[in-house]
Amino acid sequence: MFFFNSNNKNETLIKDDSLRNLKRAVALFVIGITPAFIFAGAYWNRFLPGTEVELKGSELVADVSGKTPEEAMKLINCELSELEFTVRGRDSEKNFRGEELGLRAESSEALTAYLENNRFNIALSFKEPTGIDMGVVYDESLFEAVSEGLSESDTPVFPKAAYVSDYEKGKGYSIVPEVKGNILKTGAFRAFLKEEISGLETDIEIPDSLYKSKRLNSDSKLLRDKAERLNSLADRSIFIRFGEINDRASTPSEAETGAKSYAFEEELSGEELSRWIVESPGGEVRLSEEMIEGYIAGITERLRAVNVPGVSGETKIIADETSLAELLRETLTQGAPPMSDSENASTPSEAGKPSESESGENEGDGPRITELTVPQREVHKDYDPRFGELYVEVWLAGQRVRLYEHGNVTVETPCVTGSLARGDATPPGIFSIYYKQRNRVLRGEKLPDGSYSYESPVSFWMPFNGGIGLHDATWRGSFGGNIYRTSGSHGCINMPYNAAKTIYEKVEAGTTVYVY
Repeated sequence: MFFFNSNNKNETLIKDDSLRNLKRAVALFVIGITPAFIFAGAYWNRFLPGTEVELKGSELVADVSGKTPEEAMKLINCELSELEFTVRGRDSEKNFRGEELGLRAESSEALTAYLENNRFNIALSFKEPTGIDMGVVYDESLFEAVSEGLSESDTPVFPKAAYVSDYEKGKGYSIVPEVKGNILKTGAFRAFLKEEISGLETDIEIPDSLYKSKRLNSDSKLLRDKAERLNSLADRSIFIRFGEINDRASTPSEAETGAKSYAFEEELSGEELSRWIVESPGGEVRLSEEMIEGYIAGITERLRAVNVPGVSGETKIIADETSLAELLRETLTQGAPPMSDSENASTPSEAGKPSESESGENEGDGPRITELTVPQREVHKDYDPRFGELYVEVWLAGQRVRLYEHGNVTVETPCVTGSLARGDATPPGIFSIYYKQRNRVLRGEKLPDGSYSYESPVSFWMPFNGGIGLHDATWRGSFGGNIYRTSGSHGCINMPYNAAKTIYEKVEAGTTVYVY
């Protein structure tokens, strides 16, 4: 009996211990979980301590610890209101704050969803700020006011296209760079600004594409080609020389260096050439043909006044006017070729051919220099180039007729001109032959009886001044001397048969007759 009683007592003790342990465990569990329930209840609709959120695409970070989504929304809106934007333009930098736009988060839905998906995720408290995609909105009327203020410049500069400058002495033509200006394309700028603000870009750089601009800039091939063509036409000096003088030099230094001197030297400067430039409606530039021809006529006249003796006393050196005109036209219309690296200092050119050289003082700088030697020829000392390559000269005092061909006298003969005694003196002047006629009877005034005061048959008739002309006079036995004073013609120029025949065969209608 003792044995059995002993066992029951032990069993009872074991049951009491188990019950106490269970109660203790329950008590400990309740004690341990109660704070968790309290914590869970407190943060069921709030962000855990240490939670920071960052609006995606921006640097805006908000500490939302212990805040509800609505409270976090207010904090973020406050941050957005204080957000400062900087807008940099070409010549300005302007600032504005979010509150000027009424900038705010679009809604708290993203915050609520984030909270629900990450409730009690304590690990988030130890991470970097979490990016939340929240849209932002602003007041359109406030945006319009801000954007207008940003797009207007205190000192507006309108864009200007690049262009080719006027000619500048020593520099020629150059490209004047474009003025970019600071006038914005209003619509495009506003669209750009909206996009930047929506992305919360606080440092805003206005791209060049949003500014109004002109088509032509300094890199334009059209302008470069035009400037190059203009400089080829005008940025040069053309030195025209005629009548080399071999027996002297202008200065002792020229004598030492063998430099040549000329009876005529003239410079056609780039400044002068620039005044001749004309531009077609299509933009092609060239030298005015009218100005070129005017210059050729002018220099031709100036060269005619230059006296350069020939080899013999009966000749002189003159400019070959036809060749000179062709050379000048070619030189002026083609323009100067581009400067090459191999070109050196000026060297005299061959007759009639221009040589190209660099400007003297600064190698590679300044206008191009073209040296042009006037083509020349040796002619009779009395030849007058004003009358062309073929003309007739009547010398009244000397009673001589000459036919000039290409500067040389090919016919020279004595003559008899109008009678001084009868008042029929041949008038001087410059005339042209009307026509030529063979076998003509020259008649004087018709008399009452129907006859004429005189009738003179001639074989070669060349009228040039009313009824006055050149013709043969076979009825005369002599010519020249003082015959014209008392027994001269009625005004015509009487010549021996053979001389009249030769002249008749050479001249044409329009040939000049110079009577002096």
